[in-house]
Amino acid sequence: MIGRIHFYNRLTVCKTCEFWQGACLKGYVLQGSLGCPVRKFEGVEGAGYMEDMPLPTPELPQPGAPGCCGAVEGDLQPLSWVAVWKHLAESMRAWQKAGYALTSADQYTDRIAICKSCPKGEYRWFQCRHCKCIVYSKAKLATEVCPHGLWPKLS
Repeated sequence: MIGRIHFYNRLTVCKTCEFWQGACLKGYVLQGSLGCPVRKFEGVEGAGYMEDMPLPTPELPQPGAPGCCGAVEGDLQPLSWVAVWKHLAESMRAWQKAGYALTSADQYTDRIAICKSCPKGEYRWFQCRHCKCIVYSKAKLATEVCPHGLWPKLS
């Protein structure tokens, strides 16, 4: 995670970027240590740049077929705030107990790539439809795991 000043400086730059729509369409996470994938700013403490990902291209559903990622209209139910906060609290306790361990830049990039190419079709616009996490945040925490067991074990 980066400091508050870095975060808000990045946010100012990102809000003027053509790939910003409330979140980076290139998959960049503001609180990560890596630099902008389109080179708008460098990584923190020499962390390098995040891989430049292609823009997501939602498929147009065929008549009578499920929508994007196999979703049928209305099947993705929003989490209640109670459920979101409960899971976040559990994750933060585990992360604290592990000494705030983060993944390396390579592990983080690998996790994101795995999520984006999920064989179960669970990834959709920065969120895992199975566990409801925001993938770019969850992938950075060394204590988190993929609910389908797709992320490699950390050493």
